[in-house]
Order: sequence, then structure tokens, then C-alpha cells
Amino acid sequence: MLQFDFLASKRIGNMALDAINKSKAMAVLQLWDFAG
Repeated sequence: MLQFDFLASKRIGNMALDAINKSKAMAVLQLWDFAG
């Protein structure tokens, strides 16, 4: 049970990191667009 919780939380953490990275990339692209 503990291992399942660990894997689930790791997967959720990876999904959260992926979402953060995507939003960062979008923000950078918007800044470039704004600056350009």
C-alpha cells in the first residue's frame, strides 16, 4: 500500500512539474512575443 501511494504521488508530482514547465514555456513565448 505504501509503495502504491509513493508511485501515485511521484506520478502526480511529475504531472505537476510537466504542467509548471508548460506554463513557464508559454509565459516565455508570450514575453518574447510581447518584446518582439
